[in-house]
Amino acid sequence: MGSEPTAFDIELGRKLKNARLALGLTQAAVAQAIGVAAQQVQKYENGRNRISASRLTQLGTALKIDFGRTVSPDGARFVSFEFAPEELRLIETFSTLNASQKALVQSLVDELSKASDAR
Repeated sequence: MGSEPTAFDIELGRKLKNARLALGLTQAAVAQAIGVAAQQVQKYENGRNRISASRLTQLGTALKIDFGRTVSPDGARFVSFEFAPEELRLIETFSTLNASQKALVQSLVDELSKASDAR
């Protein structure tokens, strides 16, 4: 096993970061949940450090990810947690809102979705 991260390592890290952001968690919060330093979570997210199966299980629990549903049967690609840059920006901004602001945004999105479905 080489020391350079593979494309899969980098993609896994990106997916973990997207999942963390979607939950509004900091690297420090995830690190605490799995018993490592925040810098280690950063290395996982950047694909610099490979993730063992046991650590991946811990990350899945902390990030509420069912890896059976996110990795294709051949393990070669991911099938969820795809976010465009503008979606990530929304997630990052949404995570900074207070509870009442989040409720207002959710109501707006629900109404926009209904209007879109009616077309």
